[in-house]
Amino acid sequence: MFVAMAVVALLLGLLMYFRLHLAWRIMAARAGLDDVRPLPVSAMPETPVPENWVHCRFGSLDFDLPAEMAECPVFPKNGATILFFHCGSRSIWVALPEDRTDLLQALPVPPQGRGLSLPRLRLACCQVSSDDFRWTMSRQELAWHAWLIAASGLLRVRSDGRAETLFRQDLEGIVFFGRSLVSFDWQAKGSNVGGFMNFVDRSGECDPAWVRFVCQSVRFSGQSYPDTMPPEKVRALFQVVSEK
Repeated sequence: MFVAMAVVALLLGLLMYFRLHLAWRIMAARAGLDDVRPLPVSAMPETPVPENWVHCRFGSLDFDLPAEMAECPVFPKNGATILFFHCGSRSIWVALPEDRTDLLQALPVPPQGRGLSLPRLRLACCQVSSDDFRWTMSRQELAWHAWLIAASGLLRVRSDGRAETLFRQDLEGIVFFGRSLVSFDWQAKGSNVGGFMNFVDRSGECDPAWVRFVCQSVRFSGQSYPDTMPPEKVRALFQVVSEK
């Protein structure tokens, strides 16, 4: 009798200890999150900007573009703080830097991810796999694993491609490569201010070298902007500073 009661107590104890693990496994299976695979990620190789490009400034954001592309900026008429450039089959969308404090605070990030920039969180979501789950995980480890798996569908952006990281002393960024769409998300080091660039090539796959040229030229001088502004003010923020 004593042995039977001890076994029952042990089983109940194990069930109580692993109830969160079991609940996660059931929830992940029902939500289709039990087969999340890591996305290939590598550091962006150093790629010098071509000599025939020009240096552009859009508010507090500096970057380089081909001269023929910089000559034809398109300004939205709805007050969006985004600038479009087109040349042949290629297009770039450049957003003004914005303060992401509210966005980052709205994300229910576990303690392990607090203080990380959005590109760093995106990177962690790229690296996570459903196979990382272990029954021996602590509750804190399980909470971080579950959050990464659940957030990966949102923060990976292009989960069918690959990613490259651009981590510098002044800026942290991650580039998601799709077939014809590439997205660059960046954030200033030690700040909640960041922005994004989207690259599109209607003729087919975006040339990675072309994307790297632009991303590695990005510099930020400190000011953030609201989501919308009068169109004339957005237009006044852009200028071609100099030829390289």
